[in-house]
Amino acid sequence: RQRSRVFAKMTRKKVKAFDSRMMDMLFPAGKDRNWSIRPTPKPDTVLTPVAQQMIVQRQQVLFQQRVQAMVQESGQPPERVTQQLQLGGFVPELPQEEIDQVMLAAAKAGCDRMEVMIADQLAELKYKPVCKRVVHSGHLYGTGIIKGPLSQRKPRPTWQLLGNKWQMVMQPKLMPFLEFVPLWSWYPDPSARELEQLGFCFQRHVLLKSQVGNLVNRPGFEGDLIRQYLLEFPDGDAQLQNWETRLDADDERNDSQEERTARRYEVLEYWGVLDDAYLRELGFDQDPMNPRWFSCWVLGDFVIRAGERPIEGLDHPYNLYYHDKDETSIWGDGVPLIMRDDQQALNAVVRGMLDNVGTTVGPQWDVNTDLLRPGEKSREIYPNRVWYRRGDSRQPAIRAVEVASRLSEFLGLKKCFEDQIHENTVPAYMQGGTAGGAGRTASGLSMLMGSANLDIKEQVMSLDLGITR
Repeated sequence: RQRSRVFAKMTRKKVKAFDSRMMDMLFPAGKDRNWSIRPTPKPDTVLTPVAQQMIVQRQQVLFQQRVQAMVQESGQPPERVTQQLQLGGFVPELPQEEIDQVMLAAAKAGCDRMEVMIADQLAELKYKPVCKRVVHSGHLYGTGIIKGPLSQRKPRPTWQLLGNKWQMVMQPKLMPFLEFVPLWSWYPDPSARELEQLGFCFQRHVLLKSQVGNLVNRPGFEGDLIRQYLLEFPDGDAQLQNWETRLDADDERNDSQEERTARRYEVLEYWGVLDDAYLRELGFDQDPMNPRWFSCWVLGDFVIRAGERPIEGLDHPYNLYYHDKDETSIWGDGVPLIMRDDQQALNAVVRGMLDNVGTTVGPQWDVNTDLLRPGEKSREIYPNRVWYRRGDSRQPAIRAVEVASRLSEFLGLKKCFEDQIHENTVPAYMQGGTAGGAGRTASGLSMLMGSANLDIKEQVMSLDLGITR
């Protein structure tokens, strides 16, 4: 007889709780955003056209004030005073404090316009669904990865007047680009413990044949090599990784390996510093004091794209969100790892409780087969059955042995481990559960909620510093 193998799904509940709380705080209902653009108290910028226009307007006001003062002193008409000042080359000088105020106002105006533009771009990029996947990956595995911002040219609809009619035409437009990167598809430098220490990284893409063909239209890709490779391998070259094979073995609903890899290709994207000898072959001079980062794409044994980093100062486009950073590696710890011991203990309690309940449904039967009539089936026990026996003995042929129930003890242990899980993750009252003690009053519950939100705010800060900024 097999024992119970039930899994109490507290881990899933806590991961979902972190997801919902984070998304509610990051993307609240309404027009509020979880980011903004503001200038520093004293922006160090050049005079923009907006700032210059504001300074000229202020100088005109001071010029008119000087004209009115001279008219009152001399009694001359304003036109003559204005002419005299203009001939004399009078230009009002603004104090530095007023110039700083003008610069700050111009910077604020620029930030407001840029904020509107970024909000429009993020809406088109579906930034919220992307962040939701990043946040879920961070809570489930400990690390969420987002790639970007990069740029790409995409056809966009525009209206043009052609003849006497307005018609919609598709024109390429430079647009920002963001994407969620699954944890299993990113292979960083194993010696790096922080993102700033990353020397190189790979991203594995499994693309359809049409997606590989679309790479020909992107700048910098070798179209001839891609066409040749697709002709050589018309059915694809993708192979399942070890972790994919293990997942398929655990889930009977998955398709076979041949079906999952049919007409799919494995493309590797590399970001990092290239070898000096290889750079010399490509015609680049490598400066040992200032290594140059490159972005390369590999299809099979062919390098289908090789070029320097597209944005100066951006070594790689990957940004990370951690639920709980691990100091020994570049990865983080997720909710399942943090509560693993408590989850395993809870599982053991629940399984033991179910096994105990199963054995106490009815008594255990001690059967003396020597006293049963030949041919009697001692394994078939059901209510009101009549047993026929032969011979005589001091011990009965059939004896019922009652098994003691330990249900109350198991329920106590179950509540103990559940409370420990709530204490180490998200409190139960934040998920609709009851709160004792101070939580029985509205003010006390508000105090408990505010205290519990401190841990969530730390997660929000982690995403702001790692992703949003």
